[in-house]
Amino acid sequence: MPTVCHFGSFPTTAAYSRNLSIAQGLADAGWRVIECRVGNRVTGAGTVRRGGGIVGWAVFAVRSIGAWFGLIREHQRVGDYDVLLVGYPSHLEVFVAAFLARHRRRPLVMDAFIGLYDTVVCDRGLLKPGRPPASLVRLWERVALRRADCVLVDTSQQADDLAADYGLQRDRFAAVPVGIDENLWRSSPLAEPEETFRVAMWATFIPLHGMEVVARAARQLEDAGAKIEIEVIGDGQTANHFEALLERLGPGNLRWRRGVYGMETVVDLATRAHCCLGVFGSSRKAARVVPYKVTQAMCLGRPLVTCDGPAVRRVLTHESSALLVAPDAPDALAGAIARLAGDRALCERIAAGARDAYDRTLGRAVISRALSEAMAPLQK
Repeated sequence: MPTVCHFGSFPTTAAYSRNLSIAQGLADAGWRVIECRVGNRVTGAGTVRRGGGIVGWAVFAVRSIGAWFGLIREHQRVGDYDVLLVGYPSHLEVFVAAFLARHRRRPLVMDAFIGLYDTVVCDRGLLKPGRPPASLVRLWERVALRRADCVLVDTSQQADDLAADYGLQRDRFAAVPVGIDENLWRSSPLAEPEETFRVAMWATFIPLHGMEVVARAARQLEDAGAKIEIEVIGDGQTANHFEALLERLGPGNLRWRRGVYGMETVVDLATRAHCCLGVFGSSRKAARVVPYKVTQAMCLGRPLVTCDGPAVRRVLTHESSALLVAPDAPDALAGAIARLAGDRALCERIAAGARDAYDRTLGRAVISRALSEAMAPLQK
């Protein structure tokens, strides 16, 4: 049985299940997975949000180096393995991992998952393009991606674009779906029809989610007199802007529970809903990814409305497994929700289609096959 060392200070929570699904997929594919991990992950996200500064970046660097030494100590206790895999987020640890893998003469796999520069600069706008910090992030990502023999990402579109952006061979990248906890997200019957059509949205309020679009669509639905209620839970980067917009628009059909909730609460919200919402932002990232929330709604078997794009089109078909709308288009979102609210047969057809699409394109068996194909060339 081949052995992979799962290396890093990556999270293993249900809210960010990428690393758990990768480990499970490898086990399903016949790999023995041994973990070399330290907790209390250090990232630059907080430093970036606070504007950086010499002191901030110095503290970040010291903590990062401390995490590296902790990983080196853990690695010394690890027995023999065939492949070293850096869990996500991996852009920091890949450098020390590259040293350790070369020392043991083992191939290195990096789970990049999503684009670093694309997320930090283009989507979330935490750094301004063309400024030195943003240029440094781009350089860091370029060098990091070149350290690995194989780079895992979540979609083929992501792989295509990263390879083109950084002048790397496309066969260096492997697309492995995001992965969710199928013990939590189980297929269940669609909620029975009621006088009020219930819509669920859970979010971390990153720009990708397009929360302003949701608020404006809610206002349009209320103005049209539709008996529709949208329930939103979550908090994050754009939450204050969303709150101000709700105060200005005043949609009485949108209820928002602000805060960070456990995954069981999210599952309960989605299970009670007649339809679920995906993402509606217009950044380049929206075209590249199939987000957690979309994958989760599909696995549950719920009618889904989300924005159209190349990555989504690889797994979803308009009017068969989802209603796909233009990004940043409140009127299109309102129209799609109203259409589902008025057509139970359409809801049932899309719900069944979403679950079928999940099994065919995103499920646990798909992840296992994708990992087998990615790892096979690296085995001795």
